[in-house]
Amino acid sequence: MNEYYPIMLNVKSKKCGVIGGGKVAYRKITALLECGAEVLVISREIIQDIEILVNENKVIYLEDNYDFKYISDLYLVYAATNEKNINNKIYKQCNEKNILVNVVDEPDICNFIVPSKIRRGDLTIAVSTNGKSPMLAKKIREDLEEIYDDRYEIFLDIMGQIRKEAFAILKDSKRRSEFYRHVIYSNFINRLSYDNKESIQKEIMDILIEYKSNGKL
Repeated sequence: MNEYYPIMLNVKSKKCGVIGGGKVAYRKITALLECGAEVLVISREIIQDIEILVNENKVIYLEDNYDFKYISDLYLVYAATNEKNINNKIYKQCNEKNILVNVVDEPDICNFIVPSKIRRGDLTIAVSTNGKSPMLAKKIREDLEEIYDDRYEIFLDIMGQIRKEAFAILKDSKRRSEFYRHVIYSNFINRLSYDNKESIQKEIMDILIEYKSNGKL
């Protein structure tokens, strides 16, 4: 089993391909679209959900069998056909040309795999079992979803704004770290909701001003 290096890829405006036209292919297509990728779909047949994306001009569709000439300039490729020999061929040709390639449900013939993930706005939590048990990764993800709920999305939005203010107000990096620790390890997250976001942000800002004035909390 490969030892994978965790990484977050920016695929915005990148040309990516999905070979296949079924439900699994659809999931890969929508995940790429959510991240701003330009998606090429290659398949003789596609399900209705993919056809809708084609009709809405959200993807480019080639109604043809796989041929490497179609994907030679792509950044990333998913092989999602139901033919093992075709999937193997896609992996071999992409890997030889240093194209990122994932063969669905075949972690041993991928040069990248996709973790099970939670998204809360700009917060992403990824869980991987190195391909050994996707179901276990899913179970862990579901457990984490109960812990890291929408409050974390709200809190992260607040901290994104506060961080900009902290850089302007507290020039010393050690003092900024102490301030961040004080705020993050407080009970602000537990108190948060969409209704009190502004008041919580003001409380945190007041702490920042006090920290500047007094040198410590």
